[in-house]
Amino acid sequence: MLQICKECKNPHKRHEECPYVLQYMVHTDSGCPHFVGTLLDNRPTKEQTETSVNTLLKHKNLSGKDRWGLLQWHALRQVVKVINFSNTKYEEDNWRKGDGVPPRTLFEASMRHLASWFIDGEELDPESGCFHLAHAIWNLLSILELRITKGGKQ
Repeated sequence: MLQICKECKNPHKRHEECPYVLQYMVHTDSGCPHFVGTLLDNRPTKEQTETSVNTLLKHKNLSGKDRWGLLQWHALRQVVKVINFSNTKYEEDNWRKGDGVPPRTLFEASMRHLASWFIDGEELDPESGCFHLAHAIWNLLSILELRITKGGKQ
């Protein structure tokens, strides 16, 4: 069943229900979590959320299952903004086409962004307006993806 999220105005489907989180919705297109209904105006505290998750875990055996709900959604959104920016600067998915971008190039780009953030104290990349950390994470995720899909050292 799709509903319109009052926060982002996008259609969502019901993902789970529990006594503490009345209706928890997940974007059908991006997987971004949003609370809907009365919880939009009165979001649960961190303690209430942890309690509801612990209650859910007691009732459901999640051992051996991927725990997607534990991802840092706000940080991942920043990485997606880097991907969106890079798709305007370069050809989409250029890093994996053909021989792709060598992992060393991706690693060096990641280190430059980390240095800008850590050494220079610069939070945002001046060209993209995105977090330097999000740029670094995107580059490292790309290296990992290449290692998994192409295997071994590149």
